[in-house]
Amino acid sequence: MGEAFETRCPTCGIDWELDEGNIPFAFQCKGCGHYYGINWHPEKKGMLRIIDINTYKQYEGYCPRRKASKRSH
Repeated sequence: MGEAFETRCPTCGIDWELDEGNIPFAFQCKGCGHYYGINWHPEKKGMLRIIDINTYKQYEGYCPRRKASKRSH
């Protein structure tokens, strides 16, 4: 299992503790209850694109501990 992402909810600030091997497509924050869509950012390697499903606002999440050499494809 990979290391946890330091990705926080843009609404309430709770650490989601996501893991690079288990990024959910849709996610409900345990802190505020908002629903988010999450995927890898198409232009920024190592970044996640987070979309608030209610407002369609887009945010980015970053994992400073992610090892780029782990990905082989």
